[in-house]
Amino acid sequence: MQALIWSFPPQLIGPHRRRAGKMHRVEKAIGKPTMFGKIIVVATLLAILYNLGAGLYFMMVDHGGTGRTVGALTRRIGLSVALILFVMLCIALGWIQPHGVNG
Repeated sequence: MQALIWSFPPQLIGPHRRRAGKMHRVEKAIGKPTMFGKIIVVATLLAILYNLGAGLYFMMVDHGGTGRTVGALTRRIGLSVALILFVMLCIALGWIQPHGVNG
Protein backbone atom coordinates (compact mmCIF):
# COMPACT_ATOMS: atom_id res chain seq x y z
CA MET A 1 0.00 0.00 0.00
CA GLN A 2 1.32 3.38 -0.93
CA ALA A 3 2.12 5.81 1.89
CA LEU A 4 -0.15 8.84 2.17
CA ILE A 5 2.58 11.15 3.43
CA TRP A 6 5.45 12.62 1.48
CA SER A 7 9.01 11.72 2.26
CA PHE A 8 11.15 14.67 3.23
CA PRO A 9 14.92 14.72 3.60
CA PRO A 10 15.86 13.83 7.21
CA GLN A 11 17.51 17.20 7.85
CA LEU A 12 14.16 18.95 7.31
CA ILE A 13 11.97 16.91 9.65
CA GLY A 14 14.36 15.79 12.36
CA PRO A 15 14.55 12.39 14.01
CA HIS A 16 10.97 12.12 15.30
CA ARG A 17 8.94 12.55 12.10
CA ARG A 18 6.53 14.73 14.04
CA ARG A 19 5.22 16.41 10.90
CA ALA A 20 3.78 13.25 9.36
CA GLY A 21 0.25 13.88 10.65
CA LYS A 22 0.30 17.51 9.64
CA MET A 23 1.50 16.67 6.12
CA HIS A 24 -1.25 14.07 5.79
CA ARG A 25 -3.83 16.77 6.53
CA VAL A 26 -2.15 19.10 4.04
CA GLU A 27 -2.26 16.43 1.32
CA LYS A 28 -5.95 15.85 1.95
CA ALA A 29 -6.61 19.59 1.72
CA ILE A 30 -4.55 20.50 -1.36
CA GLY A 31 -3.77 17.24 -3.15
CA LYS A 32 -0.33 16.24 -4.32
CA PRO A 33 2.25 18.98 -3.93
CA THR A 34 3.35 18.78 -7.55
CA MET A 35 -0.10 19.74 -8.85
CA PHE A 36 -0.48 22.42 -6.17
CA GLY A 37 2.90 23.83 -7.14
CA LYS A 38 2.02 23.85 -10.82
CA ILE A 39 -1.21 25.71 -10.15
CA ILE A 40 0.61 28.32 -8.05
CA VAL A 41 3.34 28.78 -10.68
CA VAL A 42 0.89 29.15 -13.56
CA ALA A 43 -1.33 31.57 -11.62
CA THR A 44 1.68 33.66 -10.63
CA LEU A 45 2.97 33.75 -14.21
CA LEU A 46 -0.44 34.91 -15.42
CA ALA A 47 -0.49 37.65 -12.77
CA ILE A 48 3.02 38.71 -13.82
CA LEU A 49 1.97 38.93 -17.46
CA TYR A 50 -1.17 40.87 -16.52
CA ASN A 51 0.85 43.42 -14.53
CA LEU A 52 3.36 43.74 -17.37
CA GLY A 53 0.54 44.48 -19.80
CA ALA A 54 -1.10 46.87 -17.33
CA GLY A 55 2.19 48.74 -16.98
CA LEU A 56 2.47 49.08 -20.75
CA TYR A 57 -1.15 50.24 -21.03
CA PHE A 58 -0.79 52.80 -18.24
CA MET A 59 2.45 54.08 -19.76
CA MET A 60 0.74 54.66 -23.12
CA VAL A 61 -2.49 56.14 -21.73
CA ASP A 62 -1.19 58.28 -18.85
CA HIS A 63 2.03 59.47 -20.53
CA GLY A 64 3.81 59.29 -17.16
CA GLY A 65 1.31 61.57 -15.45
CA THR A 66 0.30 59.11 -12.70
CA GLY A 67 2.02 56.44 -10.69
CA ARG A 68 -0.07 53.58 -12.08
CA THR A 69 2.77 52.41 -14.34
CA VAL A 70 5.21 52.29 -11.45
CA GLY A 71 2.67 50.45 -9.30
CA ALA A 72 2.00 47.79 -11.94
CA LEU A 73 5.70 47.21 -12.59
CA THR A 74 6.45 47.11 -8.85
CA ARG A 75 3.80 44.41 -8.39
CA ARG A 76 5.32 42.50 -11.32
CA ILE A 77 8.76 42.56 -9.70
CA GLY A 78 7.31 41.51 -6.34
CA LEU A 79 5.46 38.59 -7.93
CA SER A 80 8.60 37.53 -9.79
CA VAL A 81 10.65 37.48 -6.57
CA ALA A 82 7.87 35.56 -4.79
CA LEU A 83 7.77 33.02 -7.62
CA ILE A 84 11.54 32.47 -7.46
CA LEU A 85 11.36 31.98 -3.69
CA PHE A 86 8.44 29.55 -4.07
CA VAL A 87 10.35 27.46 -6.61
CA MET A 88 13.37 27.41 -4.29
CA LEU A 89 11.13 26.24 -1.43
CA CYS A 90 9.63 23.49 -3.62
CA ILE A 91 13.11 22.28 -4.56
CA ALA A 92 14.21 22.31 -0.91
CA LEU A 93 11.14 20.31 0.16
CA GLY A 94 11.60 17.85 -2.68
CA TRP A 95 8.28 18.66 -4.35
CA ILE A 96 10.02 19.31 -7.66
CA GLN A 97 13.24 17.91 -8.98
CA PRO A 98 15.51 20.23 -10.97
CA HIS A 99 17.09 18.79 -14.09
CA GLY A 100 19.46 19.89 -16.80
CA VAL A 101 18.61 21.08 -20.28
CA ASN A 102 18.81 17.55 -21.68
CA GLY A 103 16.88 16.29 -18.59
